[in-house]
This record gives sequence, structure tokens and C-alpha cells, in this order.
Amino acid sequence: MLSPRIACVLVLVMAVVCLPAVAQISNLDFTQIGLNGSAKPVGNPTYLSLTQDGNFYSAGSAWWTTSQPVGNGFTSVFQFRISHNNQYSNLPADGIAFVIQNAASFGEGGPLSAIGGTGGDIGYGAQPGEGAPSIDNGLAIEFDTYQNAWDPNANHVAVQSCGTGSNTPEHSQICPSGQSSTLGIQSMPGINIADGNVHTVILQYDPGLLSIFVDNSGVPVLVVPVRLDQLLNLIELETGLGAYVGFTGGTGADTEEADILSWTFTPGGNTNPTTVTQMLTPGPGPNFTNYVFGSYNHKYEYSNANPGDTVSVTATPDTPNDVNQGFYNIDGSFPGAMCVTYDGTGGDCVVFHAQCSETQGSDCQNLQYTLFESYNTNQQISSPCLLKSENPNGPWTNIETGFSEIRFDPTTSGGTKGFSYFVVAQNCSAPQPAQQLTGNNCNGTYVGTYRGNLTVSNGQSCIFTGGGVTGNLTLNGGSVVLQSNSSVTGNLVMSGGSLSVTGSTVYGSLQISGPSSFAVGPNATIGGNLQIQNIPAGAGTNQVCGASVGDGNLTVQKSGVATQVGSTSSYICPGNTVSGNLTVQSNSGATSVDSNSVHGNLTDQNNAGATQVFSNTINSNLYCTGNTSITGGGNTAHAKTSQCTAF
Repeated sequence: MLSPRIACVLVLVMAVVCLPAVAQISNLDFTQIGLNGSAKPVGNPTYLSLTQDGNFYSAGSAWWTTSQPVGNGFTSVFQFRISHNNQYSNLPADGIAFVIQNAASFGEGGPLSAIGGTGGDIGYGAQPGEGAPSIDNGLAIEFDTYQNAWDPNANHVAVQSCGTGSNTPEHSQICPSGQSSTLGIQSMPGINIADGNVHTVILQYDPGLLSIFVDNSGVPVLVVPVRLDQLLNLIELETGLGAYVGFTGGTGADTEEADILSWTFTPGGNTNPTTVTQMLTPGPGPNFTNYVFGSYNHKYEYSNANPGDTVSVTATPDTPNDVNQGFYNIDGSFPGAMCVTYDGTGGDCVVFHAQCSETQGSDCQNLQYTLFESYNTNQQISSPCLLKSENPNGPWTNIETGFSEIRFDPTTSGGTKGFSYFVVAQNCSAPQPAQQLTGNNCNGTYVGTYRGNLTVSNGQSCIFTGGGVTGNLTLNGGSVVLQSNSSVTGNLVMSGGSLSVTGSTVYGSLQISGPSSFAVGPNATIGGNLQIQNIPAGAGTNQVCGASVGDGNLTVQKSGVATQVGSTSSYICPGNTVSGNLTVQSNSGATSVDSNSVHGNLTDQNNAGATQVFSNTINSNLYCTGNTSITGGGNTAHAKTSQCTAF
């Protein structure tokens, strides 16, 4: 994999033969899986149990009932769990295997009835002279949990095949063809195959090379040189040379529960999507999570993820025309941009869709990460960019932050938050690098992304349209406009000047103070706190409406000018959504707090200027004390106190 040329972008987963088309395997659909021996569907949601703990000397096999194209390569992803209870036997045994086969020795049942011996035969093979059945014309990738006489230990991965002859699990066996039965073998230090945990396997076959990845590793545990079209007798399909694919397992005098929990199989050059699901590593970092898709690899670098965070990444190959100007339409946001074509896709580009789920916290929106993407390509790349969008057809923003070169191809880098759609492209209209935006150079309208931190001072006027800043943005004077899905990856700190944020995101906190005038919203998202304080009299009327404060508090404090928080009939802008508390305190200018949704408390206190509190929805309490002049009504809250008791 990832040869001969590697490019990296750093940014922040059976009938008979001769069917007219072959469907990608995307789940454990038991209406399309043939079962033999001990293999059976279990549980809700249903998974595949190959062998059962306490079921001695058993073997099971499961085959997708439609043969799959394998000659042009494939990517297969599956999750397994092997567990053992000591009440049944002393040790877990014997393991599972992923098998590719066109067996000819199973009579009328054909390949769909293929099953090997029990125990150390792991359901696919037989020991010479044993007399047990064996799957011929096949290749097995075994995950072995018991040390037989021919095994190096009780925790290894091996690739076994005697070509078109009968397969065997004995690693020292010489096949009738004269070759060794073992094409490759590797112990598994750091990973216990039979520990009862869920393990993820990614099998990547590019003709000539089979790579086996286990448990969130961007580095294969075993790489085996092999050509399936030369090793096996494959079936002629309309979509290439094919074989039957599936799983086997076996127990002997010792037993184990061996389960396949999920499975995808995507033939090489196939335009169907492939999904890989991984758990993020919780705790301090940096931590890394890898997603391997054939000739390209997605990798996240991050810190302080919460336990239970899961991210599924779906890679969809599509034509350059569809990505550039068709359905995905990156040209609509970056005229002239072209997606990068990946080797192994038949000239297609790849669109990635990352979906996040969490059991606590708000990591799916607020976990900051860097995204690395490595890929094979022969395309000459200029002005690379990594585009991100909340929707598959845009608008797109460029989160690329750097450019370097590995081997013959480039590496770009970028950091972001929120898991959504990504496309690697080139020829994106981009502004000057951030380090050149000093003095009075930041003047004009920009559609690209500035790399690093940016400071805007008096005399400067910067308008960002579909772009933004990947670091912190400091506004000491002048003016800044963020619009049309622009973003600031870090914090936005304002101590003077003019600011407008509409339809855009500040992933960190927004802090406003000093002689400032501002309009935040509509459709603005603040990832951290939104804090407005110490605004002197005469700075102008300020407004926050239609904004979402995603993971923090909204505070207006010690302002000397009129400040609108939310909407009134005179503003065509909705109220704000605040995940924490909304506090309006010690302001001498008039304040209006209207039509907001507050998940915490709303506190309005000690304001010398006139203040009003109308039509807010408050999950906790409404506190109003010490205000010189206050009016309100139509609020809902868990409790209302003091001056707001009747509001």
C-alpha cells in the first residue's frame, strides 16, 4: 500500500457466479450468507458466531453467497471479538480466519458448503494425514489463539495457502507445488487476540501485495507479496476475476466464543463507498486514529477526547466531474479548483464523510484535531488544498495550513473541529500566507484560509468569504467581516474596531472589549465562551442575535452602550442559543435580552441602564436583582426570582 508514490494531506466495509453486477458487502446480511457447521446468527443486533465457548471440537464457516471480484484488489474491514470462560476449558482455542476460495472438493454444495477441520485447523484446513476435510483452491488469513505444535505462540496472524491444493494450518508444511504453506506469519505483541475486546481488521489487497492492519494502526502488522490471479483458479465475472469470501473458525479440547460483529468488502476500482469505524483514544495526547482505505489512509491527531467517542469515516470514489462541478460542486466555492485523483480508483477522486457519536461531552463539535491524509497519485499537484463542508454539495472552506513534500508528492496540513465532508483538491484560490499579513497588508476580500495567527489593526479592513484563519484572530482596530461559511479555528479577541460575524464559525472563544462595535449573527457559531465587557460609551449600538454558543457562556458586562442580546420586533434576526449561562451584569448602557434559549441560568443584575427581559426559554433559573429599571414578560424558567418573579 502507499507505493510507489505517496501524497499526504494534513488538515485538521451468495447465489452463483456470472451475475450482471456484484454488490459490495456492507453489512452482515444473513439472507446473503451461507452458514456451515457451528456458524450461526446470534444476538440483537445480529452478529455472526463462528464458534461457541463450551462447544468442543467444532468448526464453522460462513460465505457471502455471491462471489466477489478479487483479482483487481479489494479492501475488507471487519470487527471480531473472541472471549473465553474458564469454566469450559483451560485456554481459549483455536481462532478465526478470513478466507478467499473457489473450492472444488465439496460436491454438490460447491464452495458455499466449504469447511475445514476442527481445533487447530481453524475451520479452513487440515493437517497432512489427518483425514479431516480441507478447503482447496483458497487462501486463509488466520488469527490464531492457541499454540499447536506447529505454531510460534498462541497469539499470531498468518497467511496460509497451498494454491489450488488443499490448505493446511501447519506453518512448516511444504505444499505439493513445492512452496511453503505459510506465505507470511507475525506474532502480535501489544494485542491479545482473545482478550474479549472488539478488534478491527483492515485487509488491503493490491495485486501483488496483501497488507493486514489490526486495531487503529496506520502500519500493517503483516505484509505478504502475493498474486491471487496466479496463486488460485479464480472465476470469470463481468467485473473481473472472482472468488467466494467469508470466515471460518474452530475449537478443539479447548474452546472460545468467536464472533464477527461487522463486515465490509469493497472490490478494487469499485465506486461504492467503504466505511471504517474506530473508537477515539480518550485522555491526554497527542493520540492518533487511523482509517485505511486501500491506497489511501485517513489519520486524526488529537488530545483529550472523551471516553466513548466513535468516528465512522466513509470514503466514496467519484468522478472528477461529479466532484468538481457536479453533485459535490467544489468549483462553486473555489472556481477552477480540481479534486486530486487517487491511484487504485480508476481515475476517480475521493470524498470522505466523517460521522461522530459520543456518550458524553461535546467532542463531535468541539474536539480540535489535525487530519492527515496519505494517498497514491500520479497527478501533478499545484496549490493543494483540503476542503471541508457541513453538506456534501457545499459551500466548501479550505482548512489547509501548510505545504511540504514527502517522496515525490506533496503534504498539506490543517486543523479543524467538527466531523463532516472532506475533499483533497488543488488550484484553490488562496490568499497570501498568514506570515505576510502584517502592517496594512490585510485589506480586501479573501476566499482562502490564512495559516497561523492574524492581527488586524487600525486602517485595515479584512472581509473573509468562505475562508478564514486557522489560528487566533486578534482585532485591535480596523474592521473584520466573517461571512459565507468562514471560520476562525482558534480564539477571536477584539479590543477595538468593527466586527461582523454572519453564517460563520469561531471554534474557540470570542472576547470583545474596548471601543468596539459588533454584530454577531445571524447563523454564527461560537465554540467556547462569548464575552462582551468594558465597552466605553459612544462605541455604537451592538447586537448578538441568531448565534449559537456551543460549549460555553454568553456574558455582557460593564458595557456603556446599548446592547441587543436576542431579537425584538425591530430586528429581523432570531434569538440566541446558549449551552451554558447567559449573564447581563453591571451595564450602564441599555440592554435587551429577548427570545433566547438558555440551557443554564439567565442572570440580569446590577444594571444602571434600562434593561428588558422578554420571551426567553430558560432550562434552569431566571435571576433579576439590583437593576435600576427593568421590564419583561413571557419568559419560561424552572424558577424566577426577585425583580423577574412576574416576568
